[in-house]
Amino acid sequence: MKYILLFLSCIFSNALFAQKSDSTQTEVQYSADIIFNNNGISRIPSLSLMKPAAQFNLFYIHNRWIIDPQFFFSAELKPWINNYWVHYKMIDKPNWNLVGGGSLMVTYKTVSANINNVVQDRLIGNRYLDFDLLFTKKLNSKLSFSVYYMVAKGIEETSFNNLNFFALSLPFSNISLGPKLKLKSSPQIYYLQQGEMKGYYFSDTFGIRTPGRALGLFGMFTFPFETNFVPNNGFIWSLGLNCVVGGKYLKKNAI
Repeated sequence: MKYILLFLSCIFSNALFAQKSDSTQTEVQYSADIIFNNNGISRIPSLSLMKPAAQFNLFYIHNRWIIDPQFFFSAELKPWINNYWVHYKMIDKPNWNLVGGGSLMVTYKTVSANINNVVQDRLIGNRYLDFDLLFTKKLNSKLSFSVYYMVAKGIEETSFNNLNFFALSLPFSNISLGPKLKLKSSPQIYYLQQGEMKGYYFSDTFGIRTPGRALGLFGMFTFPFETNFVPNNGFIWSLGLNCVVGGKYLKKNAI
């Protein structure tokens, strides 16, 4: 817990000294990224839904602050995961940046309960505190290199033990697949540790769309090199439709 408190103090002390108060206008960006797929999967094996799902990613960016909650649902519109992220750009340079953040994550699962001698399905939630750091270096106009670390701590006794996630990624974007289609992709190798369980994995998240169009194709897959995680889902994949909408406006800063 002391490392979590130290992490938070670094983020917010950096934010305190970095903020500037003036009367100029600053740009605010907002967007919604909506995904409907055939198979709800996660890089954390115990969180994979393994059936059709929907995902809603919201973004609000003002100065160095990023509010980016995520909401995951099954095809029956039952909540699967809610992740209330808030991030801060600790370092923001033209070719590299460092972003840190925290989240309250709630995961849901359906369990059978005997209520007045009647077996009923009930939806229960487990809460986690998540903290992460993301370093990104822009290599050229299409290719970047990133290092990501996340730690999650369960609150309830039924939550999983402390989890550590470390990943190396080479995101690339704006790759032409013809006169109109563009590809972006984030191949990644990562290490996952939870109690006595650990594993090494490869995954990729990719999208194909026509520039200027809201609708596109989304895909994700992951498979383990070596793992003792239970469950071990092996190679899993997901395909779906992705819709991105958003905009920006100018906001006057406080004097």
